[in-house]
Amino acid sequence: MNINKEIVLEEFIGLKTDKSTGTVACILWLPIIQKSAVRVLSCTTIRSVLGSKWSLSKTDELGEGLKILHLKSLAVQSLIFLERKTVESAEAVSVRLVNGSSPCAGRVEVYHDGQWGTVYGYSYYGYDLTWDMKAAAVVCKALGCGAALLAPGDAHFGRGSGSISTYGVQCKGSERALRDCPSGTWGHYSWSHSSDAGVICSDPLQKPSISRKPDSRVFERGESAQISCTGNYPGSNFSLYRDGNIIASRTASENNNKATFTSLKITAGNYWCTYTKHMDGRELTSPESERLRISMWDPLEKPNISMKPDFRVFVRGESAEISCSGNYPGSNFSLYRDGNIIASRIAPENNNKTTFTSLKNTAGNYWCKYTKHMDGRELTSPESERVGVTLWDPLQKPTISFKPDFRVFVRGESAEISCAGNYPGSKFSLYSDGEFITSQSAPENSNTAIFTPSEFREGTYWCRYAENMDGRVLTSPESERVGVTLWDSLQKPTISMTPNFLVRGKIAHISCSGNYPGSNFSLYRDGEFITSQPSPGNNNTATFTPLEISAGNYTCKYTTLVDGRELTSSESERVGISVRANWTVMHTVGLSVGIVTAIVITVLILGFSVYKRGCPSWDSLPIGGTQPQQATHKTSKVPPELNVF
Repeated sequence: MNINKEIVLEEFIGLKTDKSTGTVACILWLPIIQKSAVRVLSCTTIRSVLGSKWSLSKTDELGEGLKILHLKSLAVQSLIFLERKTVESAEAVSVRLVNGSSPCAGRVEVYHDGQWGTVYGYSYYGYDLTWDMKAAAVVCKALGCGAALLAPGDAHFGRGSGSISTYGVQCKGSERALRDCPSGTWGHYSWSHSSDAGVICSDPLQKPSISRKPDSRVFERGESAQISCTGNYPGSNFSLYRDGNIIASRTASENNNKATFTSLKITAGNYWCTYTKHMDGRELTSPESERLRISMWDPLEKPNISMKPDFRVFVRGESAEISCSGNYPGSNFSLYRDGNIIASRIAPENNNKTTFTSLKNTAGNYWCKYTKHMDGRELTSPESERVGVTLWDPLQKPTISFKPDFRVFVRGESAEISCAGNYPGSKFSLYSDGEFITSQSAPENSNTAIFTPSEFREGTYWCRYAENMDGRVLTSPESERVGVTLWDSLQKPTISMTPNFLVRGKIAHISCSGNYPGSNFSLYRDGEFITSQPSPGNNNTATFTPLEISAGNYTCKYTTLVDGRELTSSESERVGISVRANWTVMHTVGLSVGIVTAIVITVLILGFSVYKRGCPSWDSLPIGGTQPQQATHKTSKVPPELNVF
């Protein structure tokens, strides 16, 4: 492109006089031009347009690609050049409004033959008012303003100075510039400025503002949004663009200067809008709005929550790790229990998971969610699944007991072994010397299990129990150890006496023997305890030497103490003892005398009896001359061998 032929000199919209230097600054109206279209011209280009009498003084940066070129001149101090259309000279900048309250109101002045001059509002002879709304519409259009509102004449904005450039303007309203309208000859007229023409235009279509709801540059895929465009004219027709392509159009209501595009499926790209408005038969188009850059992200997925150990039942005092993971590294995770936040933690930038450690578990429902900041917008994930945690008292150390409460048993004896914990219905296991023996569950309403082993053996016994709590099996500590020893039963003792007959007054020895040395033996006579004594430590026999032996049935039994338990034997056989006298000479003489005496007494008695049978009775003899009565008495038959008289 030949830049010398592609020059834009935007129409002036105002003049500003520097009283200190007498120069005039030409201010250009910028809103109707995209800033991206601004071109900064070189000194050569400026001279080719304005002539060699212009020289560059300096350049000021305005930002966003705009510069002010300060030019030395008696008439113009500075200009801003914008690329818009091809012109051949500065004659294209042909109209301006002066002394008005806004850029779109003021006295009309036109540039002709190197000079600015006013427009006479009447015909040549001053009889007919030719300046009207159609002419004002052409000026408003040329300046990029809105519709013509008024076309005052008679120097409404003050009388101009200098010459009058033309008069008798009669426009149709469709012309692009006043030069295109029929009018009197253009020149330099030194008439009165009492009829200088002016215009009042509506404001130009301002650059629209664009906004989105939610107000974020970041959206999740699948999200909808509202994009609103606002201009300065109600009833305008708004168009929405994305990356240069129109995606929607909408006309605002007549009393509203804003259009809202709803239910838009947002995709990534640059969004902007423009609007148009029909005024005086022409369609005005606004500049483009600012760009809205929108980026798309995958939605924050529902986080996963997990526990380590992976239980739902914990014992009071236990700790656990709770992990939460999402789909964006570096997210900020929050942990909740029963709706209350209990901890927050940011995951590392290269990790999409965070772990909450050393948590003292409390019963409740746990869940988590996470947030992620993306280009100024905070996105929040859904909530994770709930994880219900219950707490139980720890399984206490069980107690083990025996019935009977011995630690020593005789072979063949049985016992009940009881194990008790703190949870009814638990499953108890019994061990001996580290080897599992058996297991059984306690009744549902009891915390004790009773074992009756079919084979009771020697060893160290202990137990423990387990409880299934919502799928987790908790195991108690081990009970205390209880050592059990087995002994052979105490055999029936044997009893003996030395000598094997007993004479009164003589000493005898009674011995009792068992099968355990050092036992304590007891001696009984006719079931009555007489005495007891231990056998020597290395001997299983105790010998009794009573001071006095009496006749009777003698038995014995014995006991032995083993690890605190006293074992007792059965009774021995019975031994009957009779006592004989001790026969001395005196005992023999006495016995002989006694025998002789007994014989003598016996003979005398027999002799007397015989005599009595042979003699009359004293009762039958007469006494006092009386006749004795016949006595009647029984007679005994005397054996022939005794009948010696």
